[in-house]
Amino acid sequence: MGLSFVANGSLLLTASQQDLFTEITSDALHACLVHLDAMEDAGSGDIIEIRVFVHDQQDDTQRQFQLSTFTDSQSSPSILFDFIPTHKYLVTAVQTQDGTAGKKTISWERMEIT
Repeated sequence: MGLSFVANGSLLLTASQQDLFTEITSDALHACLVHLDAMEDAGSGDIIEIRVFVHDQQDDTQRQFQLSTFTDSQSSPSILFDFIPTHKYLVTAVQTQDGTAGKKTISWERMEIT
């Protein structure tokens, strides 16, 4: 088994839920590191939600596994959404409230152990 950093990118957030990357459809331990350093202004009013989805093999559909909400500046702006053993994997983001500086761009890195 080995760890691989398989993809990375950035995303300008909107008020609609967006995929950080195309849904992954491979058996592995998947994880995602999201960098929220753009939320730099304390008290600015930014609210960002990150959702992690995994595959429900019984119903053959994606299910929300985790919802995390982040408000204003972050003392630890790099967040690891930990390794999950699953067949399909997806992470989404939405900015539900704009702060004083408007929409934020976040960056991310996807990892897997196979």
